[in-house]
Amino acid sequence: MMPILGAISSALWMLRVWSWVSLSAVAIFFVARKLPVNYKRDAFVAFRSFSTWNLVSVASSALKFALCVVHLAIIQEGTIFFTTPGFQPLFGILLIILGILGIALHAVKISDIIPKSGEFVGEYLVHWCLALVQATVLMKFNGPHAINLVWITFAEAQIGMAIWTVLVLRLDDTLWKTLKQLGVIAQTKCLLPSRSRLSLAIIGMVCFALWHSFLISPWNNTFKNDERYISSRIITSYDSYDASRRAAEYYQSQIPHIEMSLKKRFTLHPYFARTELREGMRLEEIVLQRLKSFEIQLHENNATGYMMEKDKCAMLNFFQNHDINIPKVIGIYHDKEELLEKLYEIQKSSTAYNYPLFLKGCHLTQGGDRGTRPARAKNFTSHLMEKYLLTWVEKKWAQKALDNNRPWSTLMNKLLARLEPGIAIQAPFRGLRISPDNTPLEVKVEVVWGRAYLGLFPEYHDVIALRGGIFEYTDRSQDAPEHWTLGNKPDIRLKWLLDKGHMEAVWELAEKVALRIGIDEIRVDVFIDPERPESPAVNEISLSSGHNYLFHSPHLAAAWVGPHLSLSPFNSMTPSLSSRSGMTWSKPEVRKTNAQVHLQTPVGMAA
Repeated sequence: MMPILGAISSALWMLRVWSWVSLSAVAIFFVARKLPVNYKRDAFVAFRSFSTWNLVSVASSALKFALCVVHLAIIQEGTIFFTTPGFQPLFGILLIILGILGIALHAVKISDIIPKSGEFVGEYLVHWCLALVQATVLMKFNGPHAINLVWITFAEAQIGMAIWTVLVLRLDDTLWKTLKQLGVIAQTKCLLPSRSRLSLAIIGMVCFALWHSFLISPWNNTFKNDERYISSRIITSYDSYDASRRAAEYYQSQIPHIEMSLKKRFTLHPYFARTELREGMRLEEIVLQRLKSFEIQLHENNATGYMMEKDKCAMLNFFQNHDINIPKVIGIYHDKEELLEKLYEIQKSSTAYNYPLFLKGCHLTQGGDRGTRPARAKNFTSHLMEKYLLTWVEKKWAQKALDNNRPWSTLMNKLLARLEPGIAIQAPFRGLRISPDNTPLEVKVEVVWGRAYLGLFPEYHDVIALRGGIFEYTDRSQDAPEHWTLGNKPDIRLKWLLDKGHMEAVWELAEKVALRIGIDEIRVDVFIDPERPESPAVNEISLSSGHNYLFHSPHLAAAWVGPHLSLSPFNSMTPSLSSRSGMTWSKPEVRKTNAQVHLQTPVGMAA
């Protein structure tokens, strides 16, 4: 039942046909509602009364049955918390209650309970309001099919709201009067809506619009890359099915390499051993659990390992101390006056530097913070420096970091609030700017347990590079560009990376970063120099990546979770060390250190 619902939901949403569905449903409903009106020709009455009206009755029964199936699916989704320890019991119970209520509403008439409900068409009002409530609770629930059920209940609410609005405003009577004037139907009475009905309709439409703007739109922006869409994509697209199969085969090919890394060269910093995980978690859930562990350790022993990424100054210092290749750092400043002195020094000796220089807010690591400012030689001239650089420095120094529109925003913002302001000045990467955006070519590499798993090229339509010289190409749907398929469309723009050996150096550098930090999973963003295959450079890292890796995401999550299951007592959430596939991962060796993650020394660490 759930795969069918997922397929319906994904297909409707990807094609953006909600409005057409609503209009079609409203038209069918009102044609059916007005059918008993006598036509001019008596000969047609018998045919209409028998065949067409019976057809409408069957359609009505089928619709009620479909809605009951949706309510049963919601109940089933809510019961997940019974079998999954600690899995949102409050929202699970709410879903069960709402599903039962939905079924009960089909067995009673609102007019029998509330006699005056007929004045405001209570039957449809209650049904579409219930659908809105169900969608709202489902948005908060992490069940495997909740995301598809959100769109199904949203469609139900939209259709119900459209029908209710037309009935309240008596637009159907107005339509029938027009048809009568055209001679299509016989004489019929046309009623106009009362003031109370008009007011109620306006209030209903405003409430629906507010709900859409402040709840479902932000939710969609946050969860548009959610892995739970995968099941419905596989059903609705052969390309997606084939991509899912290939991703599973690739995952199996990488398990021996991850195991080898665990046994031979990887050691885990204790800061990352505290993440409580369970089997089957999605990437978003794992990141959320990681951040929860960061918050707990911050309060317990003032551990600030999250600064490895969230404080760019700490990150750059770590890279320099551990001999990790990065663009040259001109200076790191936590004192604003010292920074201003350096900027004036650069102004006086501007020919001594390569441009553009980059001013980076150390506490502003999120893309939405706009914490990086490129500065060319002309920007250091007297008439531009004040306007272009000094004003920016004042603004960013006072700015508070925020990581919004993410499933983990609340937790992350608590951590970011602890950061001290600072700005680093960094020289440019020396490689040619060959990407479509006229920037250095960058690949975002996901490393799990010391093994580089895949790399993503965001400037090249999110081309995904895999180990073994494989490139996968995405094909975005024109109707829904945020939904992708992996049709593996031909694309030779990056083939030279394999021919000249660039990717091997990229994999090696990304793994070096992960091994030096001692982190279970990390995204390492690497600049590639087209002329020097052996000299890639790290741009930055991410401990909470929000990128979409399509059908590779669940397998990356499985590889991340697997070895954690053996780390007791912190992962008591999972009783078994083995995965459902029967595989038992090696237990990671945890480093014996009390050093903060970003303050580790390179002595004796793996290369």
